[in-house]
Amino acid sequence: MDTTAFDAASVTAKVAGGCQIVVFTTGLGNPIGCAIAPVIKMTGNRETYKKLSDMLDFDSSASLTGESTIGELADALMQLVLSICSGDQVMAEINGADVVSIDQHHMLA
Repeated sequence: MDTTAFDAASVTAKVAGGCQIVVFTTGLGNPIGCAIAPVIKMTGNRETYKKLSDMLDFDSSASLTGESTIGELADALMQLVLSICSGDQVMAEINGADVVSIDQHHMLA
């Protein structure tokens, strides 16, 4: 889906477009969440995950180090998605990071 790069508005636009759960990648650790749908925050940067594990949900850096295959991590991420769909909370929900933002500068006329 083509949305703005601004994190809060991007997530809001995806949810407004019908997305029920968002998997959002981050390199530096943006703790963005959404009041309307769960946002799974993931990173491939091990140091970011170590520093911000209280804000992030999934670390895919094991694919870069050879500790896990991409297929194994895909399966683990799918299991996380299913657990969130079954009622488990993402870190953004636990931390109360729930924003909704409309970026009018990127709306079509």
